[in-house]
Amino acid sequence: MILYQNALTGEIPPSLGELAQVENLNLHFNRLRGTIPPTLGNLRNVTNFDLRWNTLTGRIPRELGRLANVEYLALRDNQLTGKLPSELGNLSRVETLSLAENDLSGVIPAEIGNLSRLRNLLLSQNRLTGSIPAELGRLTALQALDLTLNRDMRGTLPASLTALRQLNTLLLTNTGLCAPREAAFLDWLAGLANQQVARCGAVEGSVAYMTQAVQSVDFPVPLVAGNDGLLRVFVRADETTTQSLPDVRARFFLNGAETHVVDIPAQSTTIPTEFEEGDLARSANAVIPGRVVQPGLEMVVEIDPSGTLDPALGVTGRLPETGRTKVDVRAMPSFDLTVIPFLAASDPDSSVLEHTRDLDAESDLFRHVRSLLPIGGFTVTVREPVLTQTVELGSVLQETEAIRVLEGRNSYYLGLARQTASLRGVAALGRYSSSSIPLSEVIAHEIGHNLSLVHAPCGGAEGPDPSFPQRDGSIGAWGFNFRNSVLVPPGDPDLMTYCEPRWISGYNFTNMLNHRVAKAGQAAASSRRPTKSLLLWGGIDGEGDLFLDPALVVDAPAVLPSSGGAYRLAGLDADGRELFSLNFEMPVLADVERRSSFVYTLPAQPEWSGALESITLSGPEGSATLDRDDDRPVTILFDPVARRVRGILRDASRAAMAAAAADRSAWAAQGLELIHSRGIPDAAAWRR
Repeated sequence: MILYQNALTGEIPPSLGELAQVENLNLHFNRLRGTIPPTLGNLRNVTNFDLRWNTLTGRIPRELGRLANVEYLALRDNQLTGKLPSELGNLSRVETLSLAENDLSGVIPAEIGNLSRLRNLLLSQNRLTGSIPAELGRLTALQALDLTLNRDMRGTLPASLTALRQLNTLLLTNTGLCAPREAAFLDWLAGLANQQVARCGAVEGSVAYMTQAVQSVDFPVPLVAGNDGLLRVFVRADETTTQSLPDVRARFFLNGAETHVVDIPAQSTTIPTEFEEGDLARSANAVIPGRVVQPGLEMVVEIDPSGTLDPALGVTGRLPETGRTKVDVRAMPSFDLTVIPFLAASDPDSSVLEHTRDLDAESDLFRHVRSLLPIGGFTVTVREPVLTQTVELGSVLQETEAIRVLEGRNSYYLGLARQTASLRGVAALGRYSSSSIPLSEVIAHEIGHNLSLVHAPCGGAEGPDPSFPQRDGSIGAWGFNFRNSVLVPPGDPDLMTYCEPRWISGYNFTNMLNHRVAKAGQAAASSRRPTKSLLLWGGIDGEGDLFLDPALVVDAPAVLPSSGGAYRLAGLDADGRELFSLNFEMPVLADVERRSSFVYTLPAQPEWSGALESITLSGPEGSATLDRDDDRPVTILFDPVARRVRGILRDASRAAMAAAAADRSAWAAQGLELIHSRGIPDAAAWRR
């Protein structure tokens, strides 16, 4: 029973519990109210139980513990109250338990530790209390635990958590939970790809850390290999003194060998007794060159190596007291960005080209990308302008993705266009394409979406990340701007907000870094051979309706959905026989409401040329169909030698088509191939 996003109102009828054969109960994103009927616990065959994003109230029925086959149980974003039923510990097949953003109270039941298949335990933004039960250490399949914003949870994390070898995400910000400072536990914690966990107890004595964009003592942020870092050494005394900050020596090691030594001379500032990050003059500082900042880096900091200070001041002489401090440095793949300026074919305004002339990775247009994103090697390729019907950024994004697919690249593409409305940028979440006006911070914001980030909560940004640590969208820790060598205060808004001025939080920097590492193993699509394929593209328009653009026969590598989903593309012959079908999830677009778009290339079969009569896109919003009666011409101008798209022209008017006919001769003379369709490819298209 799949009825999500249907604006359903009223209460869930208890009689649904009589549908014994139902395997999928999906009612999310409606306007359902009232309580969850206990009779739903009778749905013994259900594997997907999804009531997210409604206004349900009352307690979670203990009867849900009888859902013997459920794998995905999601009740988040409702108004549920009361305690977590211990009976949820009976869900032996559940893999995701998503109960975030409710008003649940009480402790986490120890019985949750019985869920041997559980991968995701998402309980953020509730009113849970107590500590994490040691029994959660039995969740050996667990990959993500999010307890963010349960402010009344308290206590030291149990040592049993170190048995969770599959865990990669542990988010505990805005709770009273903390990690013990034992070396073994901290080593395990450092091995998690994404963790926001405070350390127990106040920091004592002197402290040293390295920062690139942002850094925190309580929530350490990894460094990017090859980028310069700022070493800050905070010298503290046990008692007030007039003694000045002494000399500091820092030694760096890689694979046991010393690779760099820096001596920081004494300063006139007196030694403080408190940890003061907000003033560069209150720490000993040195820029560490990127060649030193490599994975496996260790450091030793010697404070007052000449021994000039009175020992009674209690100043720590060595950090750490024994051994070496491990510095978390991550190697990043090269970030390759292709920039395509878009020009409206009927509009002489080419002002966007002023921004792409002589554009490269060091240009000011990418200042925020270089400063705020986890970028190591950075290359920029600027293409010739692409002619298009409209430079509206939603359309530009879809065409940018089409160009990326046709050119067969798994690198990042940015469509650049002049501003025509209030919209300044659009991006596909976690994917490779974005569109933007030529403004540095907007470009960085949209690429941030490509690197998996959703919005942070400030300025009315839609769909903010429920796990973002600071509810005002601030970065929450001290940043450092290498461009002008100044500190950035913790109260500045995050890049992913709609507020100004923007910097980057450690939370979002780490999330982007992890996304990039996860993507690093994917082979470049340029290694795939082009083949005759059917270009299928469309999406959801601004009115919330499905649409399909004319299908085209192209020579391009196959680009297919990675998994199934609620949307389906099907090609039919004249008798209604299915020639092909694809199931997929509609990409999520950030910075626009309701809209979405997709582009796929499906390897063509010989029999399609004479048989394909219609293509239908169907999903929760309804359906849209292309057939041979469609007359919505689109022409792609393609350079077959360079394998580059030079234009995507759409216009059904007779005058426009007459003008285009004259242009076609000129384009053909330039060696450009014209790939044309009015809806369903004709016989000539299949012979091309």
